[in-house]
Amino acid sequence: MINNFLSISTNSEVCGLFTLNVDAGSFVIINGSARLKGVSIYGQVTINGSLATNSLAVNGLLINNGILVNGWNGVCAAISSSTINATTCNSYTSPSGNYVWTSSGIYMDTISSSTGCDSILTVNLTINNSSVTVNKMACNSYTSPSGNYIWTISGSYIDTIPTAFGCDSVITINLTINDNSSVIINETACASYSSPSGNHIWTSTGSYIDTIPNNSGCDSVITINLIVIDNSFVTINKTVCANYTSPSNNYYWSSSGTYTDTISSASGCDSIITVNLTINNVISTISVTACVSYTSPSGNYIWTTSGTFTDTIPTSFGCDSILIINLIIDNSPVTLNETACISFTSPSGNYSWTSSGTYFDTIQTSLGCDSILIINLIINNSPVTIYKTTCISFTSPSGSYTWTASGTYFDTIPTAFGCDSIITVELIISDENKYDFQIPNVFTPNDDGINDTFIINYEGVLINLDLKIYTRWGTLIFQGGIDDYWKGDTPSGNKSPEGVYFYVVQSKIEICDEITPHFFQGTVSLLR
Repeated sequence: MINNFLSISTNSEVCGLFTLNVDAGSFVIINGSARLKGVSIYGQVTINGSLATNSLAVNGLLINNGILVNGWNGVCAAISSSTINATTCNSYTSPSGNYVWTSSGIYMDTISSSTGCDSILTVNLTINNSSVTVNKMACNSYTSPSGNYIWTISGSYIDTIPTAFGCDSVITINLTINDNSSVIINETACASYSSPSGNHIWTSTGSYIDTIPNNSGCDSVITINLIVIDNSFVTINKTVCANYTSPSNNYYWSSSGTYTDTISSASGCDSIITVNLTINNVISTISVTACVSYTSPSGNYIWTTSGTFTDTIPTSFGCDSILIINLIIDNSPVTLNETACISFTSPSGNYSWTSSGTYFDTIQTSLGCDSILIINLIINNSPVTIYKTTCISFTSPSGSYTWTASGTYFDTIPTAFGCDSIITVELIISDENKYDFQIPNVFTPNDDGINDTFIINYEGVLINLDLKIYTRWGTLIFQGGIDDYWKGDTPSGNKSPEGVYFYVVQSKIEICDEITPHFFQGTVSLLR
C-alpha cells in the first residue's frame, strides 16, 4: 500500500497466509485481531487487538494487546465477512489485489485463508481526486489557478491544485486571449480638447495617450496628436442712433452699454467680440394737460383728446429724439351723483333744483378750462301713501299717533338720508269682531233640490274647519272641511237610513288679526 489509508471495522479479524506490506505514507487501522504470515511496516499501523505472525519487519507499529512472533500455526478461524473504510486520491487496489477502483463507492472483495476459507471484505471507498473544466477570457496573458503557468495565446490548458484532502484537483482551462489594441489619431480643437475616455482635458498642442476599452473588453490605447487653436478676442466701439445689430446678427441692441458677441474665425474657432455701444437717440416721457387741444413739440400734430402720443424731433447728433407724451385734455365732462332732501344748489351756484332728475352745470378748472358737470340728482322729500285696514285702532308708522276711526291721516318719519318722509295713511277700521255659524238640525237628502245636504254656513274669516258625523252607535260615516257637505251617504256610497246622527265641528277663526279656535257638537235628523 502506497499513500493510502485503510481502516478495518471493529471486532474484525485479519487472518491469512500473506504478508501485510505498509509502505511509507500509508496508514492502516485494524480494529480487531490480526494473524498473518508476515508483517512489513514502513508506514503507520495501529492494531486495536492482538497480533500473531511468523515474520515481523517494523518501522511504525502500535499494538493495543499482545504480540506473538513465530507462534502462529497458520490456521485461520472461519471468517464470514468484515467491513473496511478506505480513502485515497486517484485509485485503490483491493486487499486481494484482484481489483483496482477509481471512483467512490461500496465494493466487495474476497481473500482466502491458509485453511482454504474465504474472508469477504466490504470496502467503503472514497476517491478524493476531482477534475473541472472552465472557460476563461483574458487580455494579453492569463495566470493559471495554481500560479505555476502564464499563458499568452488562446488554447486548452491543464493545471493542478491540491484539494483539502491532499489530493490533486485537475483543471482543464479553455482559454481565449484578447490582445490590447492601439490607434493613432490627429485632432484639432478650439481652446481645449476632451479625451475619448472623458478622463482628460488638454488645452495645449501636443501628443497625448488615452485608454478606452475595445470591443473585446481589453484596452485600446489611443495616441492623440493634438493641435489646440486659441480663441481670438477683439474690442470695437460703435455709435448709432436707434439700435444696433451684432456682428453675428444674433443680437439686436437698442440701448447703450458693453455687449459680447461671438463669430467663427477662418480656423473654425470662436472670435469673441466686445462691443462698446453708444445709442444716441433719446427717448423721453412728458406729461401735458391742455384745455381743448395740444400741439406736439415738433409742430406736426394737434391732439384734441386725452391719451398717450409719440412725437419725434432731431438731436444735435443728427439722431431722432423720441418723445412719449401723456396728454390730458381737461374739457371732458364729469358726472356727479347727488342726493338732497328738499332742494340742491349746483356747484357753480347758478342753479337750485327741487325735484329729482339729471342736470348740467359748468365750472372753471385750475387750468382755466371749462369743466362740464352732469348731475344725477335725487330729492328725497317725496310723499308716500299707504292703505291700511285694521280692527279697533291703528298706530301711525312714526308711533306718534293712534287712530280709532276710518279716515285719511298724515304722518312724518325720517329717511335713511336724514330727510323727512311724509306719509299719507288711508285707514279703514273694520268691524270684524262678529262671526256666526248656521248648523241645520234636519235635512232631507231626497234629490228634490231642497235641503238635500248637511252643510255648515258661516260669517267671518274662517281659517280651517273639520266636520265629523257619527251614527248613534259611534261609527264615523263622514268627514269634511270648509265648504264640504254630507249628502246622507255611507262611506261605501249607500244611502244612510233615516234617524238621528251626531256631528262634531272643530274650527279656527281670524278675529282682528288673531286666530281663535272654536268647537261645536250636536245632532241632526236625516229624513227622506
